[in-house]
Amino acid sequence: MWLFIIATLLAMFVKGLVGFGNTLVFDTITSYTANNVDISPVELLLTYPSNLILALRNRSRLDYRIWLPTAIVVVIGSFTGVNLLRYLDAHLVKIFFALVVIGMSVKMFLDIRSNISHPLRGPVRVIFEIFAGLIFGMFGVGTLVAVGMGNNVEDTETFKTNLNMVFVVETTIRIVLYLVYGIITLQTFTRSLMLYPFMFAAVFAGMKVASGMNERTVKYLVVLFLFISGISLLVTNLL
Repeated sequence: MWLFIIATLLAMFVKGLVGFGNTLVFDTITSYTANNVDISPVELLLTYPSNLILALRNRSRLDYRIWLPTAIVVVIGSFTGVNLLRYLDAHLVKIFFALVVIGMSVKMFLDIRSNISHPLRGPVRVIFEIFAGLIFGMFGVGTLVAVGMGNNVEDTETFKTNLNMVFVVETTIRIVLYLVYGIITLQTFTRSLMLYPFMFAAVFAGMKVASGMNERTVKYLVVLFLFISGISLLVTNLL
């Protein structure tokens, strides 16, 4: 249990700080002592309240033109991803996915350095968001969704608010599916409740630290965690 507590504190601090990345941190730490079937439902129940907190904290920044198209694509991806995995090599898809995340994080870093934004537009943006949604649906990893939104939203608070609204939609559907298929059990729910105090403390601590930073620093942190996520996924699937 102590490893789950450490994972919760670190993962949810990152969540409060940059708005995403908690799944990667939580799964990486807990995978040493638990199976994925025991990790995913606990992480899902911990993530859901944190998504709501970050989405509703600055609800005035919610813009359906930002989050709704991405949420629709993610929902479609959730239902089509499993079927696609029957015909695709999951490791190759993840490697390609990791390379895209690394490349886009470098692009975002250069945009911040030059103070010139080059957002994705038109068909390129649509294709990118469809790919991001399918990846989210197939593997439950929202990193590419964060890349796409971060590349098109300048203000970090607007970014975190709308990104987590997408996560609220996706995790709501996943909780229903997990309940239907019996993946969420009484033991899972009990363990999650025991971790809730640590989750709330860590999320609000991350948000507090982020609020004391200037906008440029937070942007660099977002890009850094995107880059680390991409490298981690690449190394994991190459080994």
